[in-house]
Amino acid sequence: MRPSDPDHVATSYLEDLFRRGRVHVPEEHRSATSFADDSPYRLKTHEITRSTTSEGLALVRRCFD
Repeated sequence: MRPSDPDHVATSYLEDLFRRGRVHVPEEHRSATSFADDSPYRLKTHEITRSTTSEGLALVRRCFD
């Protein structure tokens, strides 16, 4: 069995976090077509922030569930 492609694994993980409503996306990083979950009842384990090491955005884990 071949190991999974790292890019595919990372993309799948990120999609899962968004589907479960676990990512906090601040208003400043949203677009008109944003699908971020604003439910106050879901624990947000990750957050989209400005990257400190490069240009663009980064996904940061804030807590564990």
